[in-house]
This record gives sequence, C-alpha cells and structure tokens, in this order.
Amino acid sequence: MVSFEGESCHNPACSAVYVRMNDPFQTFESHRQLLFGVAYRMLGSRADAEDILQDAYLRWHSDAAHDIRSPESWLVTTVTRLCIDQLRLARSSRKDASADGESEQRLYSLDAWQETPYYSDRERAALEWTQAVTDLSNGHASDSVYEKVRAHFSEDEIVALTLAIAMINSWNRLNVAFRTEAGGYRPGMFNQLRTA
Repeated sequence: MVSFEGESCHNPACSAVYVRMNDPFQTFESHRQLLFGVAYRMLGSRADAEDILQDAYLRWHSDAAHDIRSPESWLVTTVTRLCIDQLRLARSSRKDASADGESEQRLYSLDAWQETPYYSDRERAALEWTQAVTDLSNGHASDSVYEKVRAHFSEDEIVALTLAIAMINSWNRLNVAFRTEAGGYRPGMFNQLRTA
C-alpha cells in the first residue's frame, strides 16, 4: 500500500505515479505518446502536434510543482485546450483569406494540399517549405525540399517566405501562450495598425 497526498492506494501503479511526479520531465515523457496522438488527431499535422506538445511541456514544467492529482488528466486537458486554441486561430486566418477573395474549397483543403489538385507547383513548393521550416524535428529543413522551393522562388523570395513562416509560427505560439480569446476577430480589424 502506498500513501499519496494523504490517500491510500492498493494499486501498484500508485507508487509509479508518485515516483514520476518527483521528476516532471519523466512524467511528461511517460505520457508523450498519448499526448501526441491527441494533438495529431485534432490538428492533423505532425509539426503542429509537436508544437502543441512543446507548449504543453512548458506549462507542465512550470505547474508541476503544484499539487496535480492526476498528471494524465492535466496533460490531456492542457493539450486539448491548446489544440482548440490553435484551431480557432486557423479559423481567423481563413476569415482574412476568404475576405481577400480566396475560395472556400482551397482554404478548407489546405491541410490536404498534397492530395488535392487546387494548388500550383509554386504553391506546393511554398507549402512544403512551410512544413519543413515549421517542423524542425530533424534539426533542419531537408536539402530536397530546399531544392524544390528553389526551383520556384528566387533567393530573395525564399528569404521573404522563410521570414513570413517564422513570423506566423511566432504569432501562433504567442497566441497559444497568452490564451488569446478566440471568436471576436473580424477581417480587417487591424488594418489601421499597418504602416504605409
């Protein structure tokens, strides 16, 4: 029998939970596969799922010292909420693109850009580059993806595209980190902030 936070437990798994709670990294890692599965199923992208796990780990690390009765519940709830925030932000981006004349068909099939006929070779190269720059789990974007983007973009255009990708990734992380309230966005509401 193990005593955990003033409660008795006859299950041998209780001692494993108690030991893992002493090491926030180990606790998180023991749930990584489950958390990745939740994020991937919600977002449909490996890169986005990894980003969510990174944000969840940072929150876990800062909150793990507090009394968390069920690490798995806390982690799954946090990952789910971060995914919902990410989906709300994506919906806001679609509002802008739709207001600028982009077709609904292309917007809603963007997650499946590799399988749909709606995008030009240049757009496909840009989308593949975006995924490569966003998902750096290999440590860098692959040479083959770089060659594809280079076939359709000049060096200056690649630099501009890469900076745009980095900026979007930064804004996404800031919005998730600060739990930006979703649903109130209207296309063009920040136009007055743009400089001429």
